Amino acid sequence: MQRPQVTQVPGELGITVIWPDLQATERAVNFRNPGGASRWHTDLVHELQPAGITHLHNDTVPPVGGDTLWASGYAAYEKLSPGFRKIIDGKYAVYRSAHAYLDRNDPQAGPKHIERVHPLVRVHPATGWKALWVNRAMTDRIVGLDRPESDAILNYLYHVYETNVDIQLRFKWTPGTSALWDNRITIHNASWDYGGRHPRHGTRVTSLAEKPFFDPSAPTRREALGLLDASELREKEQEVDGPL
Repeated sequence: MQRPQVTQVPGELGITVIWPDLQATERAVNFRNPGGASRWHTDLVHELQPAGITHLHNDTVPPVGGDTLWASGYAAYEKLSPGFRKIIDGKYAVYRSAHAYLDRNDPQAGPKHIERVHPLVRVHPATGWKALWVNRAMTDRIVGLDRPESDAILNYLYHVYETNVDIQLRFKWTPGTSALWDNRITIHNASWDYGGRHPRHGTRVTSLAEKPFFDPSAPTRREALGLLDASELREKEQEVDGPL
Protein backbone atom coordinates (compact mmCIF):
# COMPACT_ATOMS: atom_id res chain seq x y z
CA MET A 1 0.00 0.00 0.00
CA GLN A 2 1.44 3.39 -1.02
CA ARG A 3 1.10 6.30 1.42
CA PRO A 4 1.57 9.48 -0.63
CA GLN A 5 1.69 11.75 2.43
CA VAL A 6 4.45 9.77 4.15
CA THR A 7 8.15 9.56 3.29
CA GLN A 8 8.90 6.54 1.09
CA VAL A 9 12.03 4.44 0.75
CA PRO A 10 13.51 5.50 -2.63
CA GLY A 11 12.93 2.89 -5.29
CA GLU A 12 10.88 0.63 -3.00
CA LEU A 13 7.19 0.95 -3.79
CA GLY A 14 4.95 0.83 -0.72
CA ILE A 15 7.72 0.89 1.91
CA THR A 16 7.42 3.95 4.13
CA VAL A 17 9.88 5.47 6.58
CA ILE A 18 9.27 5.77 10.32
CA TRP A 19 11.39 8.73 11.40
CA PRO A 20 9.98 10.93 14.19
CA ASP A 21 12.82 13.46 13.84
CA LEU A 22 11.68 14.17 10.29
CA GLN A 23 8.04 14.41 11.35
CA ALA A 24 9.06 16.91 14.03
CA THR A 25 10.19 19.30 11.28
CA GLU A 26 6.60 19.34 9.98
CA ARG A 27 4.81 19.66 13.33
CA ALA A 28 6.26 21.09 16.52
CA VAL A 29 6.41 18.52 19.34
CA ASN A 30 7.03 18.71 23.06
CA PHE A 31 6.27 16.79 26.25
CA ARG A 32 2.60 17.80 26.29
CA ASN A 33 2.18 17.32 22.54
CA PRO A 34 4.39 14.35 21.68
CA GLY A 35 5.56 13.49 18.22
CA GLY A 36 5.43 10.43 16.02
CA ALA A 37 2.44 8.14 16.39
CA SER A 38 2.06 8.77 20.13
CA ARG A 39 -1.70 8.44 20.25
CA TRP A 40 -4.01 5.46 20.13
CA HIS A 41 -4.94 4.77 16.52
CA THR A 42 -5.13 2.23 13.75
CA ASP A 43 -3.82 2.79 10.26
CA LEU A 44 -5.57 3.99 7.10
CA VAL A 45 -9.11 4.07 8.48
CA HIS A 46 -10.18 6.42 5.68
CA GLU A 47 -9.68 3.80 2.97
CA LEU A 48 -12.65 1.98 1.49
CA GLN A 49 -10.70 -1.16 2.42
CA PRO A 50 -8.67 -0.10 5.48
CA ALA A 51 -5.36 -1.53 6.62
CA GLY A 52 -4.90 -5.23 7.26
CA ILE A 53 -1.47 -6.49 8.31
CA THR A 54 1.36 -4.07 9.09
CA HIS A 55 5.03 -5.07 9.23
CA LEU A 56 7.23 -2.58 11.08
CA HIS A 57 11.00 -2.96 11.26
CA ASN A 58 13.05 -0.65 13.49
CA ASP A 59 16.77 -0.46 12.76
CA THR A 60 17.48 2.38 15.21
CA VAL A 61 15.74 2.74 18.58
CA PRO A 62 16.30 4.75 21.78
CA PRO A 63 18.30 2.99 24.51
CA VAL A 64 15.37 3.55 26.87
CA GLY A 65 11.73 4.14 25.95
CA GLY A 66 10.07 4.26 22.56
CA ASP A 67 7.99 1.14 23.19
CA THR A 68 4.91 0.37 21.09
CA LEU A 69 1.64 -0.59 22.76
CA TRP A 70 -1.24 -2.54 21.25
CA ALA A 71 -4.75 -3.12 22.57
CA SER A 72 -7.06 -5.93 21.46
CA GLY A 73 -10.32 -5.10 19.70
CA TYR A 74 -11.64 -8.57 20.49
CA ALA A 75 -11.08 -8.05 24.21
CA ALA A 76 -12.28 -4.43 24.22
CA TYR A 77 -15.61 -5.59 22.80
CA GLU A 78 -15.78 -8.38 25.38
CA LYS A 79 -15.26 -5.84 28.18
CA LEU A 80 -18.63 -4.30 27.30
CA SER A 81 -21.83 -5.55 28.91
CA PRO A 82 -24.20 -7.50 26.64
CA GLY A 83 -26.65 -4.62 26.89
CA PHE A 84 -24.10 -2.06 25.78
CA ARG A 85 -23.00 -4.27 22.91
CA LYS A 86 -26.58 -4.15 21.63
CA ILE A 87 -26.39 -0.34 21.59
CA ILE A 88 -23.36 -0.26 19.28
CA ASP A 89 -23.85 -3.44 17.23
CA GLY A 90 -24.74 -2.47 13.68
CA LYS A 91 -23.95 1.21 14.24
CA TYR A 92 -21.68 3.09 11.85
CA ALA A 93 -19.16 5.84 12.47
CA VAL A 94 -17.30 8.41 10.40
CA TYR A 95 -13.53 7.80 10.31
CA ARG A 96 -11.19 10.64 9.35
CA SER A 97 -7.80 10.37 7.65
CA ALA A 98 -4.67 11.27 9.61
CA HIS A 99 -3.40 13.40 6.72
CA ALA A 100 -5.02 15.85 4.33
CA TYR A 101 -5.02 14.99 0.62
CA LEU A 102 -5.52 16.90 -2.60
CA ASP A 103 -8.64 16.01 -4.56
CA ARG A 104 -7.42 15.01 -8.02
CA ASN A 105 -10.72 16.28 -9.46
CA ASP A 106 -10.41 19.64 -7.70
CA PRO A 107 -6.78 20.22 -6.67
CA GLN A 108 -7.23 23.97 -6.38
CA ALA A 109 -9.54 23.43 -3.40
CA GLY A 110 -6.48 22.55 -1.35
CA PRO A 111 -5.78 19.53 0.83
CA LYS A 112 -8.69 18.05 2.77
CA HIS A 113 -9.08 15.19 5.20
CA ILE A 114 -10.91 12.16 3.83
CA GLU A 115 -13.91 10.79 5.70
CA ARG A 116 -15.22 7.25 5.38
CA VAL A 117 -18.12 5.42 7.04
CA HIS A 118 -17.40 2.03 8.61
CA PRO A 119 -19.07 -0.13 11.30
CA LEU A 120 -18.17 0.47 14.95
CA VAL A 121 -18.01 -3.28 15.48
CA ARG A 122 -16.53 -5.38 12.72
CA VAL A 123 -16.08 -9.11 12.17
CA HIS A 124 -12.72 -10.57 11.24
CA PRO A 125 -13.17 -12.70 8.10
CA ALA A 126 -10.65 -15.34 9.20
CA THR A 127 -11.80 -15.92 12.79
CA GLY A 128 -15.43 -14.83 12.43
CA TRP A 129 -15.20 -12.99 15.78
CA LYS A 130 -16.51 -9.52 16.65
CA ALA A 131 -14.05 -6.73 17.45
CA LEU A 132 -14.52 -3.15 18.60
CA TRP A 133 -13.09 -0.88 15.92
CA VAL A 134 -12.76 2.69 17.16
CA ASN A 135 -9.80 4.88 18.01
CA ARG A 136 -9.50 8.30 19.62
CA ALA A 137 -7.31 9.77 16.88
CA MET A 138 -9.46 9.07 13.84
CA THR A 139 -13.02 8.08 14.79
CA ASP A 140 -14.95 11.32 14.43
CA ARG A 141 -18.63 10.62 15.16
CA ILE A 142 -21.35 7.97 15.18
CA VAL A 143 -23.76 8.17 12.28
CA GLY A 144 -27.33 9.06 13.24
CA LEU A 145 -26.56 10.50 16.68
CA ASP A 146 -26.27 14.10 17.83
CA ARG A 147 -22.70 15.14 18.57
CA PRO A 148 -23.09 15.09 22.40
CA GLU A 149 -24.61 11.59 22.24
CA SER A 150 -21.89 10.37 19.90
CA ASP A 151 -19.12 11.90 22.02
CA ALA A 152 -20.46 10.28 25.20
CA ILE A 153 -20.48 6.80 23.66
CA LEU A 154 -17.17 7.15 21.83
CA ASN A 155 -15.36 8.54 24.86
CA TYR A 156 -16.52 5.56 26.89
CA LEU A 157 -15.34 3.15 24.18
CA TYR A 158 -11.94 4.89 24.05
CA HIS A 159 -11.76 4.60 27.83
CA VAL A 160 -12.40 0.84 27.66
CA TYR A 161 -9.69 0.39 25.05
CA GLU A 162 -7.07 2.61 26.65
CA THR A 163 -7.39 1.90 30.38
CA ASN A 164 -7.79 -1.88 30.57
CA VAL A 165 -4.16 -2.94 30.81
CA ASP A 166 -5.11 -6.63 30.73
CA ILE A 167 -6.07 -6.30 27.06
CA GLN A 168 -2.85 -4.50 26.11
CA LEU A 169 0.63 -5.53 25.07
CA ARG A 170 3.77 -3.39 25.41
CA PHE A 171 6.68 -4.23 23.11
CA LYS A 172 10.26 -3.24 23.92
CA TRP A 173 12.17 -2.63 20.71
CA THR A 174 15.79 -3.57 20.16
CA PRO A 175 17.74 -2.61 17.03
CA GLY A 176 16.87 -4.82 14.07
CA THR A 177 13.59 -6.19 15.43
CA SER A 178 10.27 -6.40 13.58
CA ALA A 179 6.63 -6.55 14.62
CA LEU A 180 3.55 -7.61 12.70
CA TRP A 181 -0.02 -6.80 13.69
CA ASP A 182 -3.54 -6.86 12.32
CA ASN A 183 -5.10 -3.39 12.17
CA ARG A 184 -8.57 -4.93 11.90
CA ILE A 185 -8.52 -6.09 15.52
CA THR A 186 -6.09 -3.75 17.29
CA ILE A 187 -5.22 -0.15 18.01
CA HIS A 188 -1.65 0.91 18.76
CA ASN A 189 0.37 3.73 20.28
CA ALA A 190 4.07 4.56 19.94
CA SER A 191 5.38 5.90 23.24
CA TRP A 192 7.34 9.14 22.92
CA ASP A 193 8.72 8.90 26.45
CA TYR A 194 12.26 9.32 25.13
CA GLY A 195 11.26 12.89 24.24
CA GLY A 196 13.15 13.05 20.95
CA ARG A 197 16.49 12.86 22.78
CA HIS A 198 17.54 9.80 20.79
CA PRO A 199 17.01 8.80 17.15
CA ARG A 200 14.34 6.32 16.11
CA HIS A 201 14.18 5.04 12.55
CA GLY A 202 12.51 2.18 10.73
CA THR A 203 10.48 1.06 7.75
CA ARG A 204 6.89 -0.07 7.40
CA VAL A 205 4.77 -2.01 4.93
CA THR A 206 0.99 -2.15 5.27
CA SER A 207 -1.47 -4.21 3.27
CA LEU A 208 -5.09 -3.29 2.66
CA ALA A 209 -7.75 -5.73 3.83
CA GLU A 210 -11.44 -6.21 3.08
CA LYS A 211 -14.19 -3.63 3.43
CA PRO A 212 -15.24 -3.78 7.11
CA PHE A 213 -18.50 -5.60 7.76
CA PHE A 214 -20.72 -6.51 10.70
CA ASP A 215 -22.53 -9.81 11.23
CA PRO A 216 -24.98 -9.87 14.17
CA SER A 217 -24.70 -13.66 14.44
CA ALA A 218 -20.91 -13.61 14.88
CA PRO A 219 -19.62 -14.68 18.32
CA THR A 220 -17.10 -12.98 20.54
CA ARG A 221 -13.66 -14.52 20.83
CA ARG A 222 -14.39 -15.75 24.37
CA GLU A 223 -17.62 -17.36 23.23
CA ALA A 224 -15.96 -19.12 20.30
CA LEU A 225 -13.09 -20.45 22.42
CA GLY A 226 -15.27 -21.56 25.34
CA LEU A 227 -13.69 -19.05 27.74
CA LEU A 228 -16.84 -17.52 29.23
CA ASP A 229 -16.87 -17.60 33.03
CA ALA A 230 -19.91 -18.35 35.18
CA SER A 231 -21.08 -14.74 35.35
CA GLU A 232 -20.81 -14.34 31.57
CA LEU A 233 -22.79 -17.54 31.03
CA ARG A 234 -25.53 -16.25 33.35
CA GLU A 235 -25.66 -13.02 31.36
CA LYS A 236 -26.10 -14.99 28.15
CA GLU A 237 -28.91 -17.03 29.69
CA GLN A 238 -30.67 -13.85 30.79
CA GLU A 239 -30.36 -12.49 27.25
CA VAL A 240 -32.27 -15.52 25.99
CA ASP A 241 -34.74 -16.01 28.85
CA GLY A 242 -35.09 -12.41 30.01
CA PRO A 243 -34.40 -11.09 33.53
CA LEU A 244 -35.47 -13.26 36.45
